[in-house]
Amino acid sequence: MVLAELKKQPSFTEPEVVLPRQVKRKRRASIKKARARLLINLAVYAIAFAVIGVTLCVKSALMGYEIVELKREIARLESENSRLEYTIAELSSLERVQAEAEKRLGMFKPQPENMVALLYEPRAAEVTEVTPQADAGQQVASVKKKDYQFISSILDRVGIAVSF
Repeated sequence: MVLAELKKQPSFTEPEVVLPRQVKRKRRASIKKARARLLINLAVYAIAFAVIGVTLCVKSALMGYEIVELKREIARLESENSRLEYTIAELSSLERVQAEAEKRLGMFKPQPENMVALLYEPRAAEVTEVTPQADAGQQVASVKKKDYQFISSILDRVGIAVSF
């Protein structure tokens, strides 16, 4: 029943009439808008890439100038370094040091008559017994006496007479 009633209605059997011109106009307008957006987007991207390209070229040129400047700086520093090394070698030469020692400090080369040779003669180890009754003062005095004897023997060899 419901179906029969629907069939009687004119809109059920007759399709809606759509004007072909309106659809074409909408499509053409939307296609034109899409093309315009596409062209604008392409133009923006092309400009952005051009700006990036120019920026990179300028940066690479500036870096090239910096590299050249740094190479000059390196060459200058290397020449200064070699000059300083030469100056150090010149100032630390033995002849110059000897001349400065004689001139400023009044030093001189040792002559055979100014030399003294000391011979070391090891002494036999002396064993001393420490007794609890020995006085600490006596032990210190005996150690000092041995030290004075040793020093006086060295000074006798050198030719200096000293008496304690």
